[in-house]
Amino acid sequence: MSVVSEYFSAVAEFDASHATPETVTGYCKAMVRTMSEQDAPSAPQKEKFHRLARATGLTEGQAKRLFYGEWSAIPAHVFLAVQSAYRHHLDRARRRAEHQAALYRDLSERWDNECAGSSFSTQANCSGLPASSYAPRSR
Repeated sequence: MSVVSEYFSAVAEFDASHATPETVTGYCKAMVRTMSEQDAPSAPQKEKFHRLARATGLTEGQAKRLFYGEWSAIPAHVFLAVQSAYRHHLDRARRRAEHQAALYRDLSERWDNECAGSSFSTQANCSGLPASSYAPRSR
């Protein structure tokens, strides 16, 4: 198990030994807000509630009440659905970050290979990005 996956699994776990209804509600609200803000930060609220409902299997009204923290006590089946969706969300975010890192590593290696041992003034391909991904705009 890698360090990254250990971190994400630790974040996804909730210590229920000292849980009160208020702490469970706060934790659930935080998970719901994290999922909605990271997926589509500029989307309208109604769309966020729809996405939350689809991800958790709850109704849009329940997702809205969770988002705003309107419940004083959250039923166990709702908490488990949100926690499962949150774990899935963290896994997707981890995979997305690994993919982006791999893309950046590939671009960096391509740039290093194309520009290795040359001065910037002699080779046109070494203008800061690999030649295949850099196209200057003409004015």
